[in-house]
Amino acid sequence: MAYFRVVSLREPFMDVVNLLNEQPYTIHVGTLDDQFQRDDVVFGGLVPWDGVWYWSGVQQRYAHVTDEAIQQIKRDFPLQASQVVYRYCDALAAKARELIGKHSRQFLDYYGTDLVTYPDGKTMAEDLQKFHQYHALLTVLNKMDIRSVHEESRLMAACL
Repeated sequence: MAYFRVVSLREPFMDVVNLLNEQPYTIHVGTLDDQFQRDDVVFGGLVPWDGVWYWSGVQQRYAHVTDEAIQQIKRDFPLQASQVVYRYCDALAAKARELIGKHSRQFLDYYGTDLVTYPDGKTMAEDLQKFHQYHALLTVLNKMDIRSVHEESRLMAACL
């Protein structure tokens, strides 16, 4: 699902541009009727089949969309539906994978495993608070450029 601006209509096709990544798509729609108009914004999903793009599911058409509204879509949609946006924006998807990788490494470095169990929610919350305090402190120490691992460990132990 994404927002597309209708660029041209030439039955049985329509040309659109994805508002998020500005990639063009030619969509086979069959008979056009009055279903779409040039410069409309359409919210919908596309699927490839046999080398051609087709709409998938229901499309929501918006007529007379202002440039300000398009800018708002470009700004807000990635925040509201990041899992969808990653399909269309390779740079954002790469950034998300990098961040998830960093968080995974932090978890593994701290716990030594990717599976941690707790007897109850309170114990888990307390331990996760320590985990986050540890990484916040580690960030501060790295910014201070402390080179001594021993000194870093001593400071962390004192704070936790």
